[in-house]
Amino acid sequence: MKRTLIFKISCLFIFIINWSQVFSQDGSWHFFGLPDEEIESIAINPQNDSILYAGSSSDFSAGTFGSIFKSYNAGLTWDTLVYGLSVSDIVIDHKNINVVYAALMPVSFSPPGILKTTDGGANWFWSHTGITVSWELGVATLEINPLYTDTIYAGTTGPLGGRIYKSINEGLYWNDITNNAPPGLRDGILDIALNPLNPDVIFSTTNFSGNLYKSWNGGINWIQIMVPWQGYNLVRSIIIDPINPDIMYAAVGSYGLMKSLNFGFDWLSITNGLPINGVGNATMDPHYHHFSFIATDNGIYWTIDAGMNWFNIGLKNRIVYQLAMSSDGQKLYAATDSGIYRNEFPFITHIEKPGELILGFHLSQNYPNPFNSETHIEYTLPKSIWIKLNIYDLSGKLIKVLVNDNKQAGHHTARWNGKDDSGKTVASGVYIYHISSAEYTESRKLVYLK
Repeated sequence: MKRTLIFKISCLFIFIINWSQVFSQDGSWHFFGLPDEEIESIAINPQNDSILYAGSSSDFSAGTFGSIFKSYNAGLTWDTLVYGLSVSDIVIDHKNINVVYAALMPVSFSPPGILKTTDGGANWFWSHTGITVSWELGVATLEINPLYTDTIYAGTTGPLGGRIYKSINEGLYWNDITNNAPPGLRDGILDIALNPLNPDVIFSTTNFSGNLYKSWNGGINWIQIMVPWQGYNLVRSIIIDPINPDIMYAAVGSYGLMKSLNFGFDWLSITNGLPINGVGNATMDPHYHHFSFIATDNGIYWTIDAGMNWFNIGLKNRIVYQLAMSSDGQKLYAATDSGIYRNEFPFITHIEKPGELILGFHLSQNYPNPFNSETHIEYTLPKSIWIKLNIYDLSGKLIKVLVNDNKQAGHHTARWNGKDDSGKTVASGVYIYHISSAEYTESRKLVYLK
């Protein structure tokens, strides 16, 4: 979820009162550098939480320029990699972490387009051949296919519109994939979101008209989805739940935050505790996805009940453009209009999910997902019982027996390293993990990437 440079964004139930009081104070947020920078984007290395990239925007009225920054020590110090830019988005290739892309807008007459590095930021080169950019048309958003990282999508925007482009060769060349789309998709692209389990399913939001479009075949064909905010409300961001892609969120102009339970076809408002305007980027805790955080023009808000209620947890009166959470779910970074802040949530991994006492069986989504070294699968049992936890491929073939034992009541964690029962590493792709007992059975999908 991203927010563009030229169109910036103008509850937690109190089950433990002290927590709410602590989080409502900005003192729990620690400043982590770049005080004079308006940070539009921040990205965490998926294999090393200590390595961060950040991008700042230029300011036409002030005559200042933005930069690309990198930290090797979780934000304690920052190196300036490239100066004289206006950065709208930064994405990291999770297969090859030395490959990083930066989307650029033409603010303060800084050059628009896409910069790419293949050596972790030491050297950068232009990588937007085929994309039309100009002094009034830049690249606002980037999205990498989570399964095949040579495939990347880019959205452009400007006063006269913009388009979606697709590269299938790591940004070497881009093709316009809006030629056969409804005309409204060329109004300018504010955000692109991919289904994490089926990345050929793409959603895109547009500038000016606030429309929502969907492709089911990698951008070859598009349909417009009728939404209640149709017309003049900007859809600043789209979020797809990584556990259940049927669940989506949309940050919409004067409507506030909207939620869909059926993959975007019906929407309801979930603004209890949130400001109506200025809602933008969101992120989910990688361990407990019912914990979600959202950035607004008035600080950061948190929910523990899938968005039904929100509470401010700090940085009020500060514009927060983007959030990024470490893979262990304990460090949350905020990109703001005056530098970077960080908060830590070590208690999250030590508390039960709110409202989820151990009353029944439960199989959680694995984390991280996708993964390329090891993933964790959590499950809850209401009593001592014999259970089986297996990994299958999509054809139903048994790949790995993770658990086949009597387990006590409580929370448990199994780990899978991407190898089958013979010790051979499996191919990249989607797999099914399935838990079963005499009284309960459930399955979920996971994605393994070499």
